[in-house]
Amino acid sequence: MCFIDENITLIMLSNQSNQNFDRLNFELSKIIFQKDYNPIIPIADNEKNRNFTLSIIEIVISRGLEAGKSSFSKKPSKTNLLESTVNTKGFELLSQKNYAKAVKVFLMNCFAFPSSNAFDSLGEAYLSNGGKASAKRSYEKSLELDPTNRNAEDILKNLK
Repeated sequence: MCFIDENITLIMLSNQSNQNFDRLNFELSKIIFQKDYNPIIPIADNEKNRNFTLSIIEIVISRGLEAGKSSFSKKPSKTNLLESTVNTKGFELLSQKNYAKAVKVFLMNCFAFPSSNAFDSLGEAYLSNGGKASAKRSYEKSLELDPTNRNAEDILKNLK
């Protein structure tokens, strides 16, 4: 990432996944240019967090959302859920037309990461299964969390 006017160049390298580079770029630019900014520290995509994430997903799918929430609340110290991994699994289930499982996984993501993206994904799962009222609520929440989310805005227009 280059900021030509400021004569600043950021170079990021990874021997792991680059899924979170956009978020990291955003955070780094805020750190550089906003003196009073408190950065969000990204969650490490490491084996410990991946294993924990996969176990929570399996619990949600096999035993339900409440069991997943309970297990998540008892997470070991310095262990975190990976939002992008949960989201990816939700879309994998959605593509397999496992709507109920996908919704549970996306609901877990919304519980752990109440972000615009998480609610947008949940809305897509509801919409894919014909749940227009639930989809509408999810997209409204997504838009509330990020008023610049054009996808949610466009879908809400079509749902009216």
